Amino acid sequence: MGENFDRFLKEKRKEIENKEITTVIFTGPVNAVTNHTSLKSIQGRMTKMYAKAKAAGLKAIACTAPGFDYAKISAHYRKDWAANHKDWNGGVYPYSGEDLHQRTQQLNAWIMSQAGSTIDRVIDLYTEMQNGEKYEQIDGIHYSDKGSRAMEEYITKEAGITV
Repeated sequence: MGENFDRFLKEKRKEIENKEITTVIFTGPVNAVTNHTSLKSIQGRMTKMYAKAKAAGLKAIACTAPGFDYAKISAHYRKDWAANHKDWNGGVYPYSGEDLHQRTQQLNAWIMSQAGSTIDRVIDLYTEMQNGEKYEQIDGIHYSDKGSRAMEEYITKEAGITV
């Protein structure tokens, strides 16, 4: 997390300097919530990205992490973890569906608290995306093309930008 943003700043430097790009939108890192990265580490990385955006003269907008099918993801990761993460926690996936839900809520509360300080605005993507039909998921965490388009439309409308 953050490496892609550093690359973005480097690759888009001229567009940023010429004010062709004026706003950057961050979404809450769902994948980081599901792995064993601590919330403190996630928040630290996000704070650094927000600061880099502001230092580059960009308006920084953050979206809360969208919800996902916590029980389904927990079950999926329990299988995957046993096969691929024997070196961490004895190969036992550490989070139940309720744990993942709580981690998401804690991260989102922190993101919401950053409005007006480290970021310019927060868009509550989590609450909006509780409408599962509009934002269909393909595997319990990632969204279909239809769901992704609906998310893009909502974010750009809320941010007041056009793409």
